[in-house]
Amino acid sequence: MTPDRTRGVSLMRFESEQHRASFSELRRRAAALVEGMGGGDHPTGIPGMKVAIRDTSNGTGCTCYEPSVSVILQGRKRSICGDRSYEYGEGECIVTGVDVPSRFEIIRNDPSDVFMGISLSIDKEVMTELIAQMPLQPSSSDDECSKVRAFVVAASSDRVTEAFLNLMRLLDRPEEVTLRTPGLVRDVYCLLLLGDTGPMIRGLYTKGSSFNRISQAITWLRDNYKEPLSVEQLANSVHMSTSSFHRHFKEITSISPLQYHKRLRLYEAQRLLISEGIDVNSAAYSVGYMSPTQFSREYKALFGLPPGRDASARRVGLH
Repeated sequence: MTPDRTRGVSLMRFESEQHRASFSELRRRAAALVEGMGGGDHPTGIPGMKVAIRDTSNGTGCTCYEPSVSVILQGRKRSICGDRSYEYGEGECIVTGVDVPSRFEIIRNDPSDVFMGISLSIDKEVMTELIAQMPLQPSSSDDECSKVRAFVVAASSDRVTEAFLNLMRLLDRPEEVTLRTPGLVRDVYCLLLLGDTGPMIRGLYTKGSSFNRISQAITWLRDNYKEPLSVEQLANSVHMSTSSFHRHFKEITSISPLQYHKRLRLYEAQRLLISEGIDVNSAAYSVGYMSPTQFSREYKALFGLPPGRDASARRVGLH
């Protein structure tokens, strides 16, 4: 596993007093919106924007991050995406370019510490349209290609913070939400394209690029994870050779297509076992396995325990 971001407790550096004030207001507004609510992802009233709370009830687990941009408002978190580990916290910006099966845990100095972030989903069609309007970019260098990853951690600049705050302030005028939200969302996207995350986003959303083809394949995998996987057929469907498909897929996700497919299945199976309490055989069939024995073997290889014991232990940990 490659530690992509391993740091101690960060002290956020503000670019200006205005940046400090904007960040404080954004955090205050988000906290007020979810006051009294438990851990979870809470809608804000702005389409595609949520406030995430992770506390003792949901401080660890598996998920599939969807394409989005997030600003961390409080606490620290570690996410394992493929074979890369990321640690991030207050004042940092997370950009997820494609669906990413991940494990996460909240990093606490005290058991009562709560993690809070605000996220905005990425509309692939709108992002692609904005990229098409940008001046023609020079051919990507090897260094820029290395930045095309599924998950990126960056500083939340004063302009990105202000753009998020403008969306939250819109909640003060609910009659304006429908009309003004698309323009303010585009502002966020433009700032991402113009900032340090630009190469990553352009690589994934520029039509016809190799990385965009991988992005299309990942979308197919996310929607069809229950189906058997033929890597050769999937590569053909996005007009790539199998060898090139493998190489570019691993550059983005750090794991192979088969590993990605398996984790989508197993993370969903774990959720079903813990949250819905279904039995092991039912979980196996629900995520596409034909053999419960194979399912149990692969589940134990990933999580360290057989599925039934793992689910029981994690349920105890939630209480």
